[in-house]
Amino acid sequence: MEWILAFSLIHVIFLIAIGKRLAHLEYPGSTVLSVIFVSIGLWAVAFVFGAVFQIEVLTVYFGLPIAIVAALLRYLWLEIRIQLENQDERDRRLAKARAEVEQHQAQRQAEDQQIGQLVPVKSYVGDDQSMLAISDLGKLRDHNIPCRIDGNMVKTLFIAESSVAAASLVIDMQVADVPESNSEPHSPS
Repeated sequence: MEWILAFSLIHVIFLIAIGKRLAHLEYPGSTVLSVIFVSIGLWAVAFVFGAVFQIEVLTVYFGLPIAIVAALLRYLWLEIRIQLENQDERDRRLAKARAEVEQHQAQRQAEDQQIGQLVPVKSYVGDDQSMLAISDLGKLRDHNIPCRIDGNMVKTLFIAESSVAAASLVIDMQVADVPESNSEPHSPS
């Protein structure tokens, strides 16, 4: 049992180290995730393969040595590829990584601008009101009205100030007793 825990710890530390190194080499996040998922997937496949075909080496250590070796080989392949790539390939890879980051930032800025200034328009109290809150949110989003719901015990519906009139045509907004503690949304949903 100690060996399994030791190999698991080595595997996790190894994946973290590989992820940090690949991020330092400016590989895109998708490459880092593929290395991690291939390693974890191989871990499960090796264990199941060992159990089905009764290969003791695979089942005793839960397939961890194979997963560790696979992650190491994938990492070494990426390191060798970096050493062999020419400047044009490196520039393309770095541009792809930068474009991925810029696209994510632009998407966040567009969402923030679209939502604009949110105002609380309706509150939902209790478990029976939770389904109504989700229903109202769905109706508003179907009509492309920027909105979100915030809160745990008391859910508050926030709508962009410019869209309150349009929202009143879509949902019933007679309940407008919004508590002051929820007057500002915390995060976009």
